[in-house]
Amino acid sequence: MNGFNRLLALEQEIQGTSPKKQRKRRNGQARQMRVYRRRYFNVNPATSARSFAQIGQFGQIPEGYLAVPVANMVRGIDVSHHNGTVNWTQVAGAGIVYAYMKATEGRTFEDPQFATNWAGSRAAGIVRGAYHVIREPSSSSVRDQAANFMNTVNHQRGDMPPALDVEFQFLERIINEQGVANAWQYLWTWCQEVERGTGYQPILYMSERGARSMNFNFGSLPSLELWMPRYRDLNNLPPLPLDARGQLVWPHWTFWQHSERGRVAGIGSAHVDLNVYNGDRNAFNTWVQTVQP
Repeated sequence: MNGFNRLLALEQEIQGTSPKKQRKRRNGQARQMRVYRRRYFNVNPATSARSFAQIGQFGQIPEGYLAVPVANMVRGIDVSHHNGTVNWTQVAGAGIVYAYMKATEGRTFEDPQFATNWAGSRAAGIVRGAYHVIREPSSSSVRDQAANFMNTVNHQRGDMPPALDVEFQFLERIINEQGVANAWQYLWTWCQEVERGTGYQPILYMSERGARSMNFNFGSLPSLELWMPRYRDLNNLPPLPLDARGQLVWPHWTFWQHSERGRVAGIGSAHVDLNVYNGDRNAFNTWVQTVQP
C-alpha cells in the first residue's frame, strides 16, 4: 500500500470514531501527512507548503490530489498553426510523450497545420489528441461545430479523447447569449454529439476563472475529465474550481497546462504550451487504453 492509500485508509478509520478520538487521531494524521509530502512528493514545505496530495475522496482544497510526484508526471505539449511547422521526430526526442493539437474552431475553421500535425505526431510515436475551440451560438450552432470537428478529425485506436477548448472570452459570450444557468448545456451538447460520433467521451479544457464565471452552474460537466490551464511554477499547484459549498467540483485535473512559454526542440515558434498528465508513464498508458471507444 503506497503512502496515499495508507492515508486514505486512515481518514476512513477516523470518520468512524467519536469527535474526541477524531481530534486525537487527526493530530497523528497531520504528522503523517508532513512526512508523506516530504518523502513521497519531494516538496519543500517551506517554499511550497500546499503542493502535495491530500487524503480524502475529494483531495486537498483547492488543489485536488496528485497521483504521483510532479517530477514523475508525463510531459506533453499542445500546438496550433501559431507554432509553425513542427518537427515531430525532434519533439519526440526531447522527451515529449503526447500532444494535443488544434483541429477546428466554430463551424467552418480548420487549423491549417492540423493535417500535418495529426499525421506527423503519430508517425513519430507521440500519442496525439485533437481539440476544438467552441464559439458562441450567434457565431454558429453547437451541432454544426461538432460536425466540423468530426469531419476534420479521423481518430484511430490509441489516440487521446477529443478536447473541448472553452476559452474565457468565448465562454463569456456563450453565457451572455444562453444565460449563466444554461451555458453548461451548450458545452455539454457538443460533447454529446462528439461522443455519439466518435465513441470517445471528450475532456474539458477550462480555466478556474472560466469555471467561476459559470456561477456554480456546472450541470453534467464534472463527469468530464479536466484539462486545466494555469501558468505557474510546477511546485505551485493550480487551484481547482469550487462549488457553492466550497467543495471541489473536480477532485483533480487530468492535464495541467502549466506554461505558455515552453521551449521544446522541433517546435517552429519560439514558445509552446507545456502540459503534465496527473500520473506516471504507466498510468498514462493505461489511461489511453481505458478511454478508447
